[in-house]
Amino acid sequence: MEMIRFSLSRRRVTVLNKRNWFHRTLLSYLPIFFIITSILFLLFFLAFSQYIKTSTIKANQSINIQVTQSIENLLKPIDKLIIKEIMMNENINEFFTELNSSYNIYQTYRTLNNIISTYPIVDSMYLFRQSDQMVLTNNMYSNTDQFVDRDFILTQLETEKIISWTGKRVYRDPSTLSSHEVVSLVRRVPIITGEQGLFVVNIRVDSIRQFTKEMSNLKINYVNIVDAEEQLILSTEDGNVNNKPVKYLTQSNSSYLDWEVQSGIKQKYAFDFFSSFPYIWVALGLISIITGSLYIVYITKRNYKPIASIVRHINEIFMNKNSSLVRDNLDEMHVISTAINSLQEHSSKLQSRFEEDQISMRRHYFIELLEGTRQTQASEWKSDLERLALDFGEFNRACIAVLEIDKYQDFCSQYSENDQFLLKFVLRSVVNEIAQEYKLQIWTEYTSGSHLGIIFFLDSKRYPNNLEEIIEIVCNKVIDWIINYLKFTATIGIGEFSDQISDFPLLYEDAMEALKYKSLFGNSRVIQSSDIPSKPKPDIFQHIQLIRSTVQRYKHGESDWEAHYIELFHHIRIGISSHEDVKSILHYLVYYLDREIMELSDPIQNYWKTDSINVLNDLLQQFDTLEEFIDQSKQVLRVGYSEISKLREEGSNHQLIHNVKEYVKEHYSDPDLSLNHLSDKFNLSTRYLSKLFKEEFGEKFVDYLVNVRLEKAKQLLTETQDSIQDIAIKVGYNHAFSFIRMFKNNEGMTPGDYRK
Repeated sequence: MEMIRFSLSRRRVTVLNKRNWFHRTLLSYLPIFFIITSILFLLFFLAFSQYIKTSTIKANQSINIQVTQSIENLLKPIDKLIIKEIMMNENINEFFTELNSSYNIYQTYRTLNNIISTYPIVDSMYLFRQSDQMVLTNNMYSNTDQFVDRDFILTQLETEKIISWTGKRVYRDPSTLSSHEVVSLVRRVPIITGEQGLFVVNIRVDSIRQFTKEMSNLKINYVNIVDAEEQLILSTEDGNVNNKPVKYLTQSNSSYLDWEVQSGIKQKYAFDFFSSFPYIWVALGLISIITGSLYIVYITKRNYKPIASIVRHINEIFMNKNSSLVRDNLDEMHVISTAINSLQEHSSKLQSRFEEDQISMRRHYFIELLEGTRQTQASEWKSDLERLALDFGEFNRACIAVLEIDKYQDFCSQYSENDQFLLKFVLRSVVNEIAQEYKLQIWTEYTSGSHLGIIFFLDSKRYPNNLEEIIEIVCNKVIDWIINYLKFTATIGIGEFSDQISDFPLLYEDAMEALKYKSLFGNSRVIQSSDIPSKPKPDIFQHIQLIRSTVQRYKHGESDWEAHYIELFHHIRIGISSHEDVKSILHYLVYYLDREIMELSDPIQNYWKTDSINVLNDLLQQFDTLEEFIDQSKQVLRVGYSEISKLREEGSNHQLIHNVKEYVKEHYSDPDLSLNHLSDKFNLSTRYLSKLFKEEFGEKFVDYLVNVRLEKAKQLLTETQDSIQDIAIKVGYNHAFSFIRMFKNNEGMTPGDYRK
């Protein structure tokens, strides 16, 4: 006992001395390193950030000028033509001077339509005659009191401006009674006095927006146009749903239009962040260096642990496993012995400064070699290995694989830090042991907490035809061993082959890319880079449309929501491959689902926030495979659907609104279907009925009706060969152009394009 105590005491003193010496070394070199690297880092990124900011502002200013000139060039010819017609067109002059001339009205009507056909951007136009308060549009002739744009005419009569390009306003088409946003050109007749009336030209805001989009780079920039009162006329930024001006970088004014053009970059948050980027990353760089130093100290301390601690941890971890660690002709006790002997060897080597630095140098050299930060020539390779005390013999081919611990967050929460260290050490030992069985030279190092990098040094003369097969066999044996003896799993990605050391970063990138496809292939297996499917860029638009359709059915309580949910994931499997793409589309699914449910009644919102959305968000962070997400999310949504249905049935108006809903489904093809129609049918006021719809479905009645008609139209477009006109009539639109406009506004494409 006295000898044991003396040995332990002596060992503690040795470790303490090593630790003090290590601290002195760190304090000698790290401060200088911190100061020099921090100053260089700060100076570089300050200059780079300023350069990026200046270049971006100049580019946006050029866009402003270009957009301003182009819009003026688009609208000025229309203005000039209107002035010419007012001054020289006999039909228009007679309209304002002679009353009740049917022939003149007809000729003037033709003149207006000729102008519209000449300039497709013109949505509509009309003439107002002051003498008898009559209005002639491009499709009707009526009294001002009955004209839908009466208030606008009265407002323009009161203004003193000779030329007037208005800001954005809502214009209601008197023939279709549909409303849309326009800007208007108002010219008085005559030009100076305006005593005879007004000439009004309406141009759709959507047309100007489309024109602006086509001439600007929408992948990077956005353009806002505001009027003299700083009210937003249009924005090419799709996310600006509030019709409010947003923060911009540059602006330019149009003296002709009295508008202001503003522009900026879409990812404004990224630009703002980059403005402060150097200051943040200087701090992060210093923190990373300090953290790395502490991590080295921490690893050094752990490597001094006694061998008895390793044996104890092995017994604790594997007590519920088989009595042996390795099967298939491997000496399982030899694996444990290798782990213990390796720890003993490390403990003895770490007693000297040289061996301690060498372990750290190997790992850093390995990571730099794979990441490409170290450019190693073939002539330097052998000398570098000698310096690191490594020897892999002669080789003419190399391959890189990466072992990734599956569900690494669960692994970290399930095991203590000591157990994690031991298990990772055992994994590395097993990989080396199995490779030695096949007489393969390999180099293994952990490149991150969850990734073990493996470099295979191969001699093609020994395996002339089956190099890929040998490596796949070795990796599959590692996977099988983990399945049999450990309580967690791992996946291995294998890259391509090369005979050049300079290609190692590419081989490592191939292996990491293969691991990104775990969501499709599954965990606990070997994935070769050649197994990765070659697919075109996924059609994200189609997936988004399917998500919206499925969520709307779930939100409205449709019983077939689950079938659409399954169909959605069928399309995701076909069209999306990598884990990043899958995760992005699933994030949008959960976001859109949460947004739509939060428009429902308060009891449903409270249930959703308490019992559903948090579970779905946790699942997004933890899932590894697509099937895992489908099964668990579907169960959450099933329970949520049942509870939401119960909450709806408890409402006093549930049966009433259900009857209204069924009536809408049966009579959606009726073009006269409206709130007034339903109020007469069910003896309810339109205001009360609108309120019930908002509370039950979280949206206005008109939006609900549009969605019902839209879903039916899409079904007819894909399942029948009916013409667009016939389909429009079947879904409640008398005019095909109204149907096409509704379809394009909601789907982003025309019905004809959707059918293709």
